[in-house]
Amino acid sequence: MQELKKTGRVIGLFIFIFLAGGMVAHLGARYGFYLASTPLYLAVLVVMIYHFAESIADQGMLRRLLLLIGWCLLFHIFLRGLKYHAFFEYDTLRRYIWYMYYIPICLVPPTGFLAVLLMDEPIGKPKKKRFIVMYLIAAVLMLIVMTNDLHQLVFRFYAGIEKWNTTYGYGIGFAAVSVWQYGLYSATLVLLVRKCTLASVKRLWWLPLIPFIIGMPVIIFCVFLRNNHFGIISLSFSEIYCWMLAFFWECCLCTGLVPTNHMHGKLMNISSMDAQIADQTGRVIYRSQGAADLTEEQITTPGNSMLGEDTILHCIKIPGGYGCWQEDISEINENSRKLEEIRGVLEEESEVLRLENEWKENQTATLERSRLYDTIASDTSVQSALITRLAEEAEKNPALYEKNARTICFLGAYIKRYANLTLIGAKDGCVHAAEMGMAIGESLRYMKNLQIQVDSMLRSDAILKTETALLAYKIVNSFFYRNLEWMTGVYVSLLGDAEAVLKLTLEGASEAVCRDVIEQYRTDELPVTMLAEDEILYIRLFMNGTEARPEEEENAIQPYSVHADPERTVSGKEGGAEV
Repeated sequence: MQELKKTGRVIGLFIFIFLAGGMVAHLGARYGFYLASTPLYLAVLVVMIYHFAESIADQGMLRRLLLLIGWCLLFHIFLRGLKYHAFFEYDTLRRYIWYMYYIPICLVPPTGFLAVLLMDEPIGKPKKKRFIVMYLIAAVLMLIVMTNDLHQLVFRFYAGIEKWNTTYGYGIGFAAVSVWQYGLYSATLVLLVRKCTLASVKRLWWLPLIPFIIGMPVIIFCVFLRNNHFGIISLSFSEIYCWMLAFFWECCLCTGLVPTNHMHGKLMNISSMDAQIADQTGRVIYRSQGAADLTEEQITTPGNSMLGEDTILHCIKIPGGYGCWQEDISEINENSRKLEEIRGVLEEESEVLRLENEWKENQTATLERSRLYDTIASDTSVQSALITRLAEEAEKNPALYEKNARTICFLGAYIKRYANLTLIGAKDGCVHAAEMGMAIGESLRYMKNLQIQVDSMLRSDAILKTETALLAYKIVNSFFYRNLEWMTGVYVSLLGDAEAVLKLTLEGASEAVCRDVIEQYRTDELPVTMLAEDEILYIRLFMNGTEARPEEEENAIQPYSVHADPERTVSGKEGGAEV
């Protein structure tokens, strides 16, 4: 595994630094130079800071916080140099510089923990509450250390403060600082492993423990036994502490627990995508072989633009700079051209299909109209035959001209209105009662020309079935025509909103003729009742499926005598025979 090999090289390098630093410190102490190893550790920390700056992508606060860790450790080594060299003769100042060791010691653990905590959060302002809480605790611990001369809760000077550098012990404050920092180091490693999404990297979680496995025993010897000499190797707490933390974070980078931007250049060289990455000024850092030469304005302008007829340039803002890549759309353009050609053919075919469908619709409409006209002609064939016969009679006998002409007008009005109701019903699927009323009203107007007294009240807003309306109009017309010869008066009312009721009052009409009409058109969809009193017939048609009342149904069954002469003929036929 590449990560394991890379981390192995880092482990070997830091073990070499550990041994070399100890030997340099031992030789320096022998010849009177006690800070001989300090330049080595300063160089190591400077290299670590540079490595953080170059290797870590700017993911939120991660890069800045890890750089802060590096500078804190560098400050720690710098304080050690001041204590043992610059201010060696100032005892009190040296003691406070020693206390200042714990400024980076208290700052580094929360900084590392926050860096990992914010590692996968989007770029922007982090939540200030986390920083305030973590650094407030660190500030309290630093204050306790810096005021140790007042309470000696961190370092206890058993032989007096004058011998602070040779005889001292540790108090509860030192334990709090130790628990704080090493507890956060453990939490940081656990959080790193939990946030990692690569199973191959998670299996290497134990590698960052190696610096603590090596460094902690040495630190215990340095702190509690204050024995800094192991044969030819001389070590100090500050050097081991900084070495251990630098070693820990380098292991995290090498294993991949902390995301880095290594191998981007190699990725660009082997990538088939024409892409490039630039810094915030537009200077290209990584570029693939097929990437086009772009101007600074093109790189630093996020969005999409055309580099030619077949190439789209995509530019986006990324952490630390800009990313650009080219998209070849030549195949898409070729497919678009083919689609345009196909679309043209399809449009022509669609136009042909539209014309065919339009012709079929027109043909269907024509056939439907023809069917309706045939139906109307069939339903009004009797009236048409009567009109022909009456016209022939008038032509042969001029004395019948006026009478037959009025009768022909009555029959023509029926044919016209019946056709109109049929067409309305075919179009709308229903017939309004007002249309029915106008049809009956026109028939009544022509009956008035035949010296028959008529009156009507046609006020209904009901919606009728087409079949019901046509049948009702046919029955009413049969009542009228078959009784034209002897009927003297007619009153018609059409009332009802939801359910229409058509009432006929026929004076002088033949009961027998009307019963024949009722029997001829009897149906459950249109109940009809009739009552005869003193040569007057009261007829009701219940439309919309309204059932007849029981007493009316009973009266419709009972025979009633009328004074109309049953021997009178209608158009030359006996006793009310069907016309």
